[in-house]
Amino acid sequence: MTTYLSESQLEEKLCKKIKELGGMALKFISPGRAGVPDRIILMPCRKIYFVEMKSPRGEINPIQEYVFEKFKNLGFEVKILNSDEKIKNFLQEIYNDQLQRKIF
Repeated sequence: MTTYLSESQLEEKLCKKIKELGGMALKFISPGRAGVPDRIILMPCRKIYFVEMKSPRGEINPIQEYVFEKFKNLGFEVKILNSDEKIKNFLQEIYNDQLQRKIF
């Protein structure tokens, strides 16, 4: 039987790892604007990531789809992380980007 981490457990893990990499994982709350991603990740390389956290069975709702498409049209990507594996892959992407920019 596979044990899944909850959305809050996944988010806590992500925030801890981002801090270890020297970044900040800010909670993104936008009053009056539904559908914004959960977190803004700020890294030392002046790179910004937008992250939506979901439980393994969680789904993006239509408002989120709409807002994420708006972000994409502005040139920003929204990462949707709903598993330990996706968090690991995202952290590897950040790490590789940091190395490329010679931050570490």
